[in-house]
Amino acid sequence: TLIVWLLPQGGGRGTIQRRLSDHNGDVTSLAFTRDGRGLVSGSCDTLVKRWDASDWTVASTLKGHESDVNSVSTSGNGELIATGSTDWTVRVWLTVSGECTGVFRTDKPVTAVAFPPNDMQGYVLAFSTSGELVLWNWPRNQCAAADTGDDSKQHISSVAWSADCKHLFAGSWDASVKVLDTASFSSSFAMQLSAAPRRTLHGDH
Repeated sequence: TLIVWLLPQGGGRGTIQRRLSDHNGDVTSLAFTRDGRGLVSGSCDTLVKRWDASDWTVASTLKGHESDVNSVSTSGNGELIATGSTDWTVRVWLTVSGECTGVFRTDKPVTAVAFPPNDMQGYVLAFSTSGELVLWNWPRNQCAAADTGDDSKQHISSVAWSADCKHLFAGSWDASVKVLDTASFSSSFAMQLSAAPRRTLHGDH
């Protein structure tokens, strides 16, 4: 069940606005679209749902994963959804149509995914239970770079980029939040970050 809370201005105790019970399993991950008009949820029922935040109805249900959906992420322009699953895959979906436009298979269950900041095109970051992180070039369906797992990157359950791509903020099953310096990753990873295609954004500030 998803619970939508209404938080008072200035702080204080929130009130429950809506309970959403469309999933048939535990809800594992949530991500708002950048404009705040949509919410994406992943669940142990293998499904991904996109919600209309104006009335909290299900706008679409994305089917394709074969096991728990552990992580969801929305692109900065709102056009794409990335999902990671215990079925060892990362998928990229078109937000409006719900079409799956790319599938990447990893070596272990995927625990966290994240689109890089909005000016990096065509990439999704994924963590697996081995602690390995992979930078996937999804339009070409290839691994652009990888960094082997170590103690600092195991048990990651959620991840977010810093705006300059120099750090990752990772929540872990060991009850900690880790700040990972991308400069410490493999040389191929650093090269991909510096060489990634960029685009100039207009009207976002």
